[in-house]
Amino acid sequence: MTRTARVRHVPLARRAVLAGLLAGCSTGYTPPPPSAAAALHLVNKTVTPMAVHLYDEAAECKGRRMLDVLKPQEERVVLVPSGQDLAFAIAPDVKLDYSPSPDRVATGCIVTLSFKPVQGESYVFRMDSDGYRCIYQLNELSKAKEGLAAQAPFIKRDAIRATNEAGPFCRK
Repeated sequence: MTRTARVRHVPLARRAVLAGLLAGCSTGYTPPPPSAAAALHLVNKTVTPMAVHLYDEAAECKGRRMLDVLKPQEERVVLVPSGQDLAFAIAPDVKLDYSPSPDRVATGCIVTLSFKPVQGESYVFRMDSDGYRCIYQLNELSKAKEGLAAQAPFIKRDAIRATNEAGPFCRK
């Protein structure tokens, strides 16, 4: 008598729960003291909740730290370490049960940037979408008030899929 293996099918709802648990593996973020920090204002002008990750090590985006999801039309200020390169990523916080809809953010709205914040300065990162493409900008608030070019210097990073939470999450 031969025995056949039983294949157990996992319902979509259970797979969604498992995916959510796995996605939540990155650790929370502890901001630096104000004396060693810059302020990063995050502005989500899209119609989709956005996941935000900061990285402890900017060269390859290692040491991922998850912030609370940025809701549509929400703004939040986060203190970030100054005097060193900082890498962060923002992407749609898409759940498996989202239904396709024309008012959802464009699927390409995944941005990973790095820049070097200056102690005591304030920066604003604004993410927007017209439904087909992403529009984002990183500005330095103090220069904008002085009437100078407000864009902060940054490097757009190529995101990569990591094999585990240790990273890397972007290319050097």
